[in-house]
Amino acid sequence: MYELDRDYVAKIKQLQRIRLAIVGKDPYPRGACGIPFVKDTWHDLQGNSAGFCVFRSAFGQDPRKGLGSPRDAAFLFLEGGVVLLNASYYFLGEKAPIESLHRTYVADSYKVNGPILDDSELVRLCGAASKMISWVVGTMPLSFKRVPHPSMQSRNRLRNERKGEWDEWWASGRLGEWLKKSQ
Repeated sequence: MYELDRDYVAKIKQLQRIRLAIVGKDPYPRGACGIPFVKDTWHDLQGNSAGFCVFRSAFGQDPRKGLGSPRDAAFLFLEGGVVLLNASYYFLGEKAPIESLHRTYVADSYKVNGPILDDSELVRLCGAASKMISWVVGTMPLSFKRVPHPSMQSRNRLRNERKGEWDEWWASGRLGEWLKKSQ
């Protein structure tokens, strides 16, 4: 199990307002650092990865320019009321999650996530995270919405008619535009 970074959790608990929670599936298989979508260095966080795409969507440029590290970017997100979480803090493997095998891990992780998600104005469940969270929540609150997984690989796998859904959230600058509008 990869525990959430203690400093990150402490900062979440200090937030007056959680505008948006972005929930991924599980930690990176290599180089996970305790903050979802984040690795220790920009060199480690590949340009087509989910984390890189999330940061590029928020900052509207190559996030490696002007932000010291992915960790710095995640803490900057917190200042804007954006929290990064995973449906499971156990690495589940490359294949699609299966309820009979993985529900316990998601339920265990929800002990941490539940209070944060309850306090979030909006929750965006990336790809398989939607199905996983439904295992423990049942009926999804209206503030929860499934969105495509943010990696470029995920976008490239979508049918043409669904690429716009990905672009709506993860194209360069889109998340940043949404954050400005929703203040």
